Amino acid sequence: MTEMIQKKITKNMIAAISLVSILVVALFVGMTVVESLFSNKPLVFDQFVSGFFTFEIPEAFGTAIYSSLNPIDFKAPKLVVPNDVYVKSTQPTPVNFSVSAIDDIDGKVQVSCDRISGSTFKLGKTTVRCMAQDSVGNTSYAFFVVTVGYDIVKIPSWVKGVTGYWVSDQIDDQSYVKNIGYLIQQDIIRVPMPKAPNEEPGLGIPVWIKNNGKSWIDGKISDDEYSIGLQWLINRGIIKL
Repeated sequence: MTEMIQKKITKNMIAAISLVSILVVALFVGMTVVESLFSNKPLVFDQFVSGFFTFEIPEAFGTAIYSSLNPIDFKAPKLVVPNDVYVKSTQPTPVNFSVSAIDDIDGKVQVSCDRISGSTFKLGKTTVRCMAQDSVGNTSYAFFVVTVGYDIVKIPSWVKGVTGYWVSDQIDDQSYVKNIGYLIQQDIIRVPMPKAPNEEPGLGIPVWIKNNGKSWIDGKISDDEYSIGLQWLINRGIIKL
């Protein structure tokens, strides 16, 4: 009877010691995880010895915990640059602009451009290229164009939608030139202005201008090239300002 009681006590003691050992290991793992979070370092476990037991915790387990708490960042920062900048001037002039970048993990990150805000830009068009990189090397790129001059061209991209209706005959010539004339008067569209019409007013819009409109929509010619047709229409009084 005494022997049975002793065996039972011994069994209960072993169970208690095992439970305490498991709780100690759990506490150790928890403390190590917390330490990793504050130090921003992966978990690395070797061996933990408690009482009569030795627990092997592989490094892969620690790495898995760290990865779940600190997801791998594959997303590049969101880089914000201005729309194309237009400055009226007859000589090279300083141009100010603003750029920024936000990363999901790092927050604000530094932006590097091949031209800095406030630097002097030559007459004509200059492409400014910018880059932003987060702490793990994910990189974003963007660019914008700075145009300095007196006779500069500016046509918002959404005007292509209006031109699309025109070239597909959903609106007539008169409605199109009236709309374009209004946008030029409001300085929404900018094209070099003729000093005075040098020919008699035209009878209508020639086919080549409409063909240029389709090519412009398709990205085959630039805003500057398409503006030549608008200047022709202004010069002949078809677009009235």
